[in-house]
Order: sequence, then C-alpha cells, then structure tokens
Amino acid sequence: MSLSAKFIEKARRELGEDSERREECLRQFREWIVCHRFIKRCRQDDNFLLQFLRIRKFNLANAFESFEKFFLFRKKYEKWCNVDDDALKKVWQLYDLGYAYPLMERDEEGKRIIFVQARKFDTKIFNSTDAIRLLGLIVLVLLEEEETQIAGISTISDFTGVGFSYFNIFSMRDVREFADCVKHASVGREKENYFVNLPAIAAFLFEIGRKALTEKLRQRLIIMKNMDHLRSQIDDNLLPKEHGGIIPEAEMMKAFKDFYKIQEDKVNELNDSHIDWELIDSKDTCSVM
Repeated sequence: MSLSAKFIEKARRELGEDSERREECLRQFREWIVCHRFIKRCRQDDNFLLQFLRIRKFNLANAFESFEKFFLFRKKYEKWCNVDDDALKKVWQLYDLGYAYPLMERDEEGKRIIFVQARKFDTKIFNSTDAIRLLGLIVLVLLEEEETQIAGISTISDFTGVGFSYFNIFSMRDVREFADCVKHASVGREKENYFVNLPAIAAFLFEIGRKALTEKLRQRLIIMKNMDHLRSQIDDNLLPKEHGGIIPEAEMMKAFKDFYKIQEDKVNELNDSHIDWELIDSKDTCSVM
C-alpha cells in the first residue's frame, strides 16, 4: 500500500479502515464473489474491491449490495456504460474541446475536482449521451486512485455564456436517470457540486435532478453566482491558469489523458465481466431492472 500518512489517517478516521480490517474484508469479498449466483466473472483486484468497501465504510453487507448494484445499473444504463470504439472516439473528441476534465491538483482535503465548461459543448455535434459518457469515464478512471476513493470527488460546472440550446439536449428523463445512477450505483464519495452562473432557464432541470437525490447529496449541491464567488469557496490556485490558477488547461488535460492510458486496461476489463442475467429475477435483493 503506497498511501501517504495523511490518507492512511483519513481512511482510519472517516472510513474505519486499518490494514487488518482491509485484508480480512478483501478475503471475504472474494469468497462471496466466487459463490455469487449471477456474477460469474469480474475484476477482483484489491483496488477495484476497495472502491466498494470504502464507499460503504467496510460494512460488508452494504459493500456487497453496492457491488451488485454497480453491475445491475451498468446493464440498466448500458447506453452510457457500453461504449464501443466509435463512441469512445467521440467521447475523446468532446474531451479535447475542454468540456470536462479533472484539475491536476487535489484540494486541501485530498479530493479530486472535475471541471466542466458547458460553453465548450458543441450541441450540433454532441448529445447528452456523449456528455454523460465522458463524465462517467472520468470518474471511473479517477477511482483507480486510492487517494480519490478515500477523499472523494467534487465537481465544478461553469455555465458562463451558455444558452438554452445546451440545456435542451438534456431531457427530463436524462436528468432523472442520471440522478438515479448517482444515487444508487456510484462507488465514489460524492462531495461538493458547484454550479456556477446557472441560468434561470436551467432551474427546472436542477430541481428535477435535486429531488431525485438523497438529502445528504442535495446538501452538496451549491449554486455560485459567478467565478469570483466560487474563488471565495475554493483555493483558486487549483483552477486552470485561464481562470486565475497556475497550471494551464492544456497541461491538466494532457495529464489526465496520460493517466487514462495507464489505467485503460483496468477500465476496459469492466466490459469483460460475465453476468448471467437469466438468473436475475424480481426476488433478487438488488434488482433494478
């Protein structure tokens, strides 16, 4: 385990994690997978299983439930999760525009921050599926970092200069389903979500998504009047240079792409999981179909 003392202590204090408990839970997790009714093949490396243990604070029953839901929701929302080569190429085209990427540095609590710039989304080329696929991919890759599993992920969504055409690509169904997926199937510690310069025309979509979340998640949705207001809440050095920070946007985007290439095989391995869907029925504990 290569975690710094800061993250080891954070995991102990916030998640109840220590080396003995971690190893015992991993052992029991693998035994449970081997005997599972419908999960026939999946990743069983420490890093992947720890995502579920940490999000559930090493409560095995809850971690098992989250593990099942993860695969069930990937099936339910395969339009977002089942990404072929052509779709992935389009996702990276959207990424290269600077629509969404993680900031390079962590905040003082160790969280990763995803920066979304809605004005860079070309509505003539891309749709809501492309946007959600990109955000989902970023989260999957970031969760390969143990530090991110422990500290969590925040999001800054900047809507400066965005018109109705952007919000029009997201149907009410998209918003409800995305909120449903975050609520039930996320394996990351969801932290603050900042909405900057959110126009009045988007208020109804915001409320639809907000109502579908738990009270705990709703409290983490924070509206900022503008970027100056945001800078009063976070360290502005974390932002790209173009927004008053230190590191240029291009450098941040390249850093994540390089990290993705290192983690690509692990992320793709999720698509090689074998789930026997015929064995799943309405009596299964975590059925969402």
